[in-house]
Amino acid sequence: MEITETPLFAGFSGEETRHLLGCIGARERTCLPGEPLLPPGESRPHAGVLLEGGAAGKDACANLAPGDFFLAEGPARPAAGPDGARAVIFRVDRARAVCGASCPYHRVMAERFDRLARAWSAAG
Repeated sequence: MEITETPLFAGFSGEETRHLLGCIGARERTCLPGEPLLPPGESRPHAGVLLEGGAAGKDACANLAPGDFFLAEGPARPAAGPDGARAVIFRVDRARAVCGASCPYHRVMAERFDRLARAWSAAG
């Protein structure tokens, strides 16, 4: 799955998506089965979008599929499923704050981010 096919980034051009990914400090991460989607030692809250494979969400019953948004804060850190996973991860604070360029598409992404984060938190 391409990042532009996910609810967080849908509708943005390739150039807008590249700008957004740089602005929010996004990086792609490929994980082996059971490996956390967020690398050990990361202390700031992160979020991400699963691109390939599967992952266990907040608990073993919450499974993530390609395209799903997730938060990785405190002990709630999703881990790659039995086939591994590929995800784009980024810092929560950068996703919520509009960059210095005040790009209109960053505002749209920040609004989507807040909506997805509320839904993730409400899910349990």
